[in-house]
Amino acid sequence: MRLSRLVGGLAIALPLFLGTFSLFSWILPNYDPVFHDTISHFYYNDALAEEVFVGTLVGLGLIMITYRGGNSTESRVASAGGVLAICVAMFPTSGWIELEGSYDRCSNPTEPPPGSWDAWVGVIHVGSAVLLFALLAYFCLVLFRRPGPSGAINSKNKEKRNRYYWRSGLTIVGCMLAIAGYWLVGDDAKCSEARLWSDLNLTFVFEAIALIAFGFSWLVRSRGMGKWLLDKDQAAWLGHMESPAAK
Repeated sequence: MRLSRLVGGLAIALPLFLGTFSLFSWILPNYDPVFHDTISHFYYNDALAEEVFVGTLVGLGLIMITYRGGNSTESRVASAGGVLAICVAMFPTSGWIELEGSYDRCSNPTEPPPGSWDAWVGVIHVGSAVLLFALLAYFCLVLFRRPGPSGAINSKNKEKRNRYYWRSGLTIVGCMLAIAGYWLVGDDAKCSEARLWSDLNLTFVFEAIALIAFGFSWLVRSRGMGKWLLDKDQAAWLGHMESPAAK
C-alpha cells in the first residue's frame, strides 16, 4: 500500500510543483520566467523544473514497475504504465533539441523537420504519453472497480470507492478528449490571433487535472484517504496494524 501512496503522491505533486514553479520562478536570479504550454515541455527548462520533471517520471515509472497489485492483471498493467512513464521522460516531446523561451508550435523555429531523428523521438514521446494516460484511465474505470478478495463489491464503502474511481477515470478521459480535439483542429485555427488555448496553457491544465485525478484514485486505493472509505474488516485490520502491539 505504501507504493500506491507514492504513486498517488507523485502524480499529484508533479503538476502542482511545475505550475507553482512557473508562477514564482521570477524570483530566481538570471532566469526568464516561462510557463510552458505542456507538462512535457518542462524537459527543456533550464532550471530546477527539468530535473523534477524527469526525476519524478522515472521514479514514478520504477515504482509502478515494481508494484504488485491485487491480481496479476493489475501488476502487468502497472508495469506497462511504468515503462511508458520512463519513455515519456527519456524521449522528449520535440527531440533532444534545446528550445529557447516558451514553446510555441505556431512560430517556434527550432521544431525538428519531418523525418528527422528528433521528429521520431517526439513521435515516441507522444505515443508513450497517449498510451500512459489510457492506462491511467483503465486503472480507474476497470481495474480498481473490480471486487476485492473479500468480495465486498456491494458494501457501502466499496460503492463509494467505485464512484470515486469512476469519476477519476471519466475526468482523465475527458481531459484526453479535450487535448485530442485541440490537436485535431487545423493549424490555421490553432495559430489564429486569438490563440486562447495557448494563452491559457490549457494543454498543461488538462494534463495536470488528469494526473491529479489519477493520483487521487491511487490514494483512495492505498487507504491513504483514511478509514472512512474502508470496509469494516479492512478498517479493523488497519487499526490493528497501527496499534503499538502490532509495531
